[in-house]
Parts: sequence; C-alpha cells; structure tokens
Amino acid sequence: MKGSVISKESFKCLLNTDYIFGCVDNDGARLFLNEVALAYNIGYFDVSSEILISENEYGGHIIFINGDNPCLYCLNEINPAEARKYLDNPNARKDEEAIYGIDKKVLNGSGPAVVSLNGIIASLAVNEFMLHVTGKRVANKFLTYYGSIGIVRKRNENRKEGCYYCESIKGQREKVDISNYFT
Repeated sequence: MKGSVISKESFKCLLNTDYIFGCVDNDGARLFLNEVALAYNIGYFDVSSEILISENEYGGHIIFINGDNPCLYCLNEINPAEARKYLDNPNARKDEEAIYGIDKKVLNGSGPAVVSLNGIIASLAVNEFMLHVTGKRVANKFLTYYGSIGIVRKRNENRKEGCYYCESIKGQREKVDISNYFT
C-alpha cells in the first residue's frame, strides 16, 4: 500500500496485524502508531536512526511496546509539539522541505539516506522480533545503538504514572476515537 500511514486504509491494514514496525520520520506518525498499538494490543517496534551533528553522534533505537512495556510517550520519545505541528497542519504532511535541512530541488527527486546505519538498526529490530516470536526471549523494551563507539545499550524503564496513553487508551479498541487523525 502506498501513502501516508495516517489514513483510513492504513488503519484498516494495521488492525489485521500482530506486529507493527514503525520506521517513520516524524512524531505525528509515531504518536498515531503508538496509540493504535496500545488501543488494539498490537506489538509495536518503533525503529529509527538518527544523526546528531551537534553531539557528534549517530545511531538509532529500537523500542518494543507490548503488554506492560512503557509507551513512546512514557519514554519521552515523542515531542508533543512536533507531533501536533505535523498532525494539525496538512501541509506539513505534504511538504517537509526543511526536515533534513536540504532543499528538495537539490535532491533531484531522491532523499537523504544512510544505508549502513539504517541496516544496523533494521537488523537489530529484526533480531529482537525473531527472538520474541520464536519464544527464545521477550524482545528488549529499548535498545539504543551508539555508532560513534559501536555499542548497543539497553534501557529498562517503567511506565510513567498517570500516562494518558497507557492508562486511558491501552486495550480500549473501538472506544478510542482515532478519527481525529484523518483529515
């Protein structure tokens, strides 16, 4: 299926899965996937790579949301202002010219890509998924790859007390109104 993950068509497809792999580049889409996964009890792997020039760091993370694991909001991995900007402004979905700091005209129809970094993060995610579904062990809640030093660190954090998403949306299925995501 081609198009935005935030669409009625994508939502219907997501409801027919046991696991979601979110490899998106904005917090609006991540918030949507976080909410769908929690409401419908679908295992969700949030997979992202990142280059932090100011910190001279590159890497990425894999976050697994399932059962009692904390959600992306609990882990401070969603910036509410960035998510709202993306969700409230239809033009933000269509025109992300400045997101990578490169004028689209210069890209000549392509976009930035870091194949080796994406490959590492994707491989870690697939390994966690494989171990989880085969029953070898439960997937780690949160792994971060630090490319500058070549290591993976595991974070074990708990849910935030009072998290709206974990306490009000988890398992609520059709009671959760996600129609506000669709424009």
